[in-house]
Amino acid sequence: MGSTAPRLGDQGRQRENPQQARLTLIERVSSIDGNLKWCRQKDAGRGDMHGNGLTRFALAFILIAMLSLSAMSAYLRSFNEVSLNERERGGIKTRIGDYVSFDPIGTLPISLITALKRWPTSRDCIENETSHRLLWRAFRSSLDLKVCLTRLVSGVHIQQDIDTMFQENGFKSSPPRQRSFGSDNSEYEYSCERSTACSKWAERQGYFFIRPYSLSVKVTFSNNTLLNVSIIELLE
Repeated sequence: MGSTAPRLGDQGRQRENPQQARLTLIERVSSIDGNLKWCRQKDAGRGDMHGNGLTRFALAFILIAMLSLSAMSAYLRSFNEVSLNERERGGIKTRIGDYVSFDPIGTLPISLITALKRWPTSRDCIENETSHRLLWRAFRSSLDLKVCLTRLVSGVHIQQDIDTMFQENGFKSSPPRQRSFGSDNSEYEYSCERSTACSKWAERQGYFFIRPYSLSVKVTFSNNTLLNVSIIELLE
């Protein structure tokens, strides 16, 4: 007497509710899974775009660097004033002002141009005008020394004065002093004596296991015209 029978409408709703709940749950799971897939695809697309952007940036940077180096090389090499006749007859490959050398100027001659600007005249290479004593302590490399010796020798036209200049800097002539190897060209060789300014400078140029103890300088002329100055570090 105290219980009432369920109404028909309530039974229908009771039967429909579990099914609707399952459908709703499946729809939600599918929606979440779809959103996750979309997010992963979006992130992957962003990663590809980011990677492609970095690749394009790197390629552009490399291209600009190569063009800059090429332009710098062309500019520095334009300082070379050597003529075709000097190349063929004298063997000179580099001429910049009074600096001449058998050595090629190179692809990127930054060190050479720096040394030439650091020592613009022979006067800048010596202690005072009354002597030819070089500023040994100021030379940072053999290229500095080569530039200064070339400037000094090119300004002296008497062989005896050249010998005196080398003697003032601790060099002595190495016999045979003159070696003729052509109709016009002749070579003079000088070497540092021990405990002199040039040998002490040579000793300071050592690094790691390479320890020079002296220097040998070869000067090449053609009819009293300087062609080349070469410096050889003598190793222990």
